[in-house]
Amino acid sequence: MSKFSVSYNVFDGVELLEDSINHIRSVVDHISIVFQTKSYWGNQLSQKEIDIVHDLKNRGLVDDLEIFENDNKIAIHQNQLNKRNIGIQLARLAGCSH
Repeated sequence: MSKFSVSYNVFDGVELLEDSINHIRSVVDHISIVFQTKSYWGNQLSQKEIDIVHDLKNRGLVDDLEIFENDNKIAIHQNQLNKRNIGIQLARLAGCSH
């Protein structure tokens, strides 16, 4: 049987996550968030935003939460690809096929 996973790749805009997750939670098997706390230009995610993401995990709305540390020695698009691949890995570890 197929299992469906959704991975959110985020840096900012975390205040929008809960509503989005609530809309899909009942129809997906697994949800992960892969987020970075520092932008590619050195901007720091606020503690309030970090707390929002952790709260989603603590309340069971999110199955997996992974902090991504960007590598400034490689291109931004490669960092983004690496970040997306973490979401794929989390889905596979959860037994998801899609």
